[in-house]
Amino acid sequence: LKNKQLKLTSSRYHYKMMIMKYDFSILAMICILMMIIIIYARRGFVESKKAQFKAEEADQIKSAFLANINHEIRTPLNAIVGFSQLIVDEKDSEARKQYSEIILSNNERLQQLIGDVLDLSKIESNSMKLNYNDINLLPFIEDIYYSNQSKVPANVVLQMQPCENFVIYSDHLRLSQIITNLINYAIQHTNEGYIRIGYQIKQK
Repeated sequence: LKNKQLKLTSSRYHYKMMIMKYDFSILAMICILMMIIIIYARRGFVESKKAQFKAEEADQIKSAFLANINHEIRTPLNAIVGFSQLIVDEKDSEARKQYSEIILSNNERLQQLIGDVLDLSKIESNSMKLNYNDINLLPFIEDIYYSNQSKVPANVVLQMQPCENFVIYSDHLRLSQIITNLINYAIQHTNEGYIRIGYQIKQK
């Protein structure tokens, strides 16, 4: 009888130990699961913060761009309107020619600015389409060089660096737009000296 009681007590103890081990395993699994949830929640929070920061930064850039473009559009527009009124009453042919050149230059500038605003809208609506083709870089740069010669002020020289022809795969229109914009900004902020355009081919 005593042996049976000891066996029963031992069985009960063993049963309690198994239950405790089982409970401990469940508790450990719950802790691990909670840690995983916390890690993923924290990662999601960090990613959300990064996305929010990028969105706010993009919004600030957009606001700055629109504020700047508003001023930039008014400048050539006022010049076109003002010199258009002057050219009507001007009798001197040389002065009329000069006014016409100013109007033409500001008209090109205004078209470019409007194109920039439209491109921004296309980028935001994800409707910007790129047409990739092979481009012979040397004649491509030469065309941009000659087309921008007339825009350079009297005290500034537009130079082209000697380059070897090279074929690239890109969007002809967008690449031309980027390089032309860079040249225009350089022209606007250069009072004297030179502006040099060109490229270098470097082996990896």
